[in-house]
Amino acid sequence: MVIYMKLYGNKKIHRVLLPISMLAFVFTSSSVYAQNADNITTILTEPTPYIISDVNSNSIPADLTNDLPTITTNDTTEETTIISTPTPLVQSITNSAASTSSLYETYNNDDFFANSVFIGDSITVGFSAYCNNHSDSMATDTTHFLAKESCSAKVATSSTALTKHADIMPVYNDKVTYFENAIAQMPDIEKVFICFGMNDLVMSTPEQYIDSMDSLIENILSKSPDVSIYCISVPCVIDSVQSGLLCNDSISEANQLLQAECSDKGWGFINLSEYLMNSSCSICPEYSSDGFIHENNSAYEIWVKVLRNYAYELSVNSQS
Repeated sequence: MVIYMKLYGNKKIHRVLLPISMLAFVFTSSSVYAQNADNITTILTEPTPYIISDVNSNSIPADLTNDLPTITTNDTTEETTIISTPTPLVQSITNSAASTSSLYETYNNDDFFANSVFIGDSITVGFSAYCNNHSDSMATDTTHFLAKESCSAKVATSSTALTKHADIMPVYNDKVTYFENAIAQMPDIEKVFICFGMNDLVMSTPEQYIDSMDSLIENILSKSPDVSIYCISVPCVIDSVQSGLLCNDSISEANQLLQAECSDKGWGFINLSEYLMNSSCSICPEYSSDGFIHENNSAYEIWVKVLRNYAYELSVNSQS
């Protein structure tokens, strides 16, 4: 398999103004702390690989700094950039279909997604490819993607991840590595968006999946303690899908547990799955690429809207 990692540029210019305005998203049945993940079964495989080059854009145009606030001390005036990360927002899971008409689709300040990285399995691989091919997505020049087919939170925290399971672990700087190590090496990462669960729930209970997510996030924060964590809800699947323990019932339970865990730990939680589901809590067929579990471009268009809506809600909350 091929790594799906991207540091790409598009037509958006990284700004520094949004933070100023914001001041005031398989495996063994043992717990996450098990050190081995043998006999792993994976189901998330996406065929066409996208190998994306590394592009960085850290320069700030001079005209964007003209209106920065000033601080005066002892008759000395200095220009300074005030940066504040608002408290992550935890959205509610209702286990009912949500309409995209309720989203704040006109809010389009995508600097919220600058200096960020999206990690996950082939669902995130697909989103990476979508953003790479659609310049109107929310991704900026410093939005990174580090995702791999068939990966999961469980295997990502296993002691055998880089040996027995190296083919489903990410590659960074030409080296198979743990997610936390790759993120720690990336320049200026401020936010980590995590979307795992499909492969975890094949052979793990929802409770064991939460344990795996806890361990993965703890590993990330141990190497990058200043990043903000945002968990994206586990996507729903076609109504007839039953693969091991994976089905829409277990996904719904996992999302409720993940929402509660994020609330308890101070992590963001982005309720994305409910905008893709129908009244039976399964993914709408028009959003499925394979009549199974993978998503198409129409689904990823919804991802972009939901992520922008999340940034809007977080901005409003931080100002209230």
